[in-house]
Amino acid sequence: MLDPDITGPMHYTDEGKVKPFAVGDLDPSKGFVHVFDDTSLGIVMGELDTTADLVDYLTKKEAFVRGAQFGGAAGEEELLAFYLRHLNDRDENDFVVAPGYTRVVLLEGLWREFVTGPLRIARVEADEVSYLWDRLIEKFAHHALAGTSYGPSASAPLAEREQAIRLMAAEGRTARRVLGRSLYEFLSASRPDQRSTRVMLPVRPGSPHYVFLALPQLYSISDSDYRTARMGLLEALCLVVKLVRPDATDIVGLATEPGLGIQRSEDVMYYDARSWCEEHRQRAEQLRRDLGLLTQCGPMFRSKEYQFPARVQPGLASRRTSEKRGQSLRNSECPCGSGKKWKRCCRRVGG
Repeated sequence: MLDPDITGPMHYTDEGKVKPFAVGDLDPSKGFVHVFDDTSLGIVMGELDTTADLVDYLTKKEAFVRGAQFGGAAGEEELLAFYLRHLNDRDENDFVVAPGYTRVVLLEGLWREFVTGPLRIARVEADEVSYLWDRLIEKFAHHALAGTSYGPSASAPLAEREQAIRLMAAEGRTARRVLGRSLYEFLSASRPDQRSTRVMLPVRPGSPHYVFLALPQLYSISDSDYRTARMGLLEALCLVVKLVRPDATDIVGLATEPGLGIQRSEDVMYYDARSWCEEHRQRAEQLRRDLGLLTQCGPMFRSKEYQFPARVQPGLASRRTSEKRGQSLRNSECPCGSGKKWKRCCRRVGG
């Protein structure tokens, strides 16, 4: 039980007032201490399975528990359910108290009602595509740490590849859903004999620009020459993105072969656009002319994504994340190139 009226020595001073199995604020004069038992830790870590989502919850929970509106909660899971069911004016999960209420006490059963309700069930289904992004992070991190990266990206400084992976991993679950779906749709629409590019504008403030490149491999060149050319083209695209999007500061490039259901390779690179200068601008303009990169300032994409799909939210317009699309994704070939169905491959990353 969480009780904000319990502070400091009141947790352990034996004066007949100590509440068993209850915790409050261990020391209000210092940083907040989050206390979990085995059950609540598993629920929180399972529900908030990205660093961004977990840190956001802990930060907002600290402010709420130490604020005047929190009156107590039967458990951590009840607090989490209240948080996940409410959005602030920035469309972020938050501890939003309805007007007219001065103090909130969260009783037992709130989590049980939420976890079996249509909102969460629909969200779990919609999150399936986000695990494609998780698989990419795991793959890049594994090869970087094991020293098994192949091609020109292997010779890039580890710090550069690490920064790209860190930025990808900094995205929350809903943002990964946007990025995973965009990448899946991009590869689905790419032609096997044609170069394809897509620029994803920041999903949230502070997020990087992402550049997707699908480049077919010609039979007349070796795999090594192909990977070198692909990385060179990816670097050129990152420069041109800064040219057409002067506000870009962090740019992450992802390159692979076009299409779905094939044996594929992936390259990742990071470009720090803060160091932009006149020489870079001139080079970017030349590359844009010579290679025909983003000549129409596109294609560039930004997607609005609700945490809970519209079909379970009255008043929201119908979205393209329909059940039919979800079925199509689950039964199609996995874009990682394993040859398995999506539902039996990258889908399982999410459990």
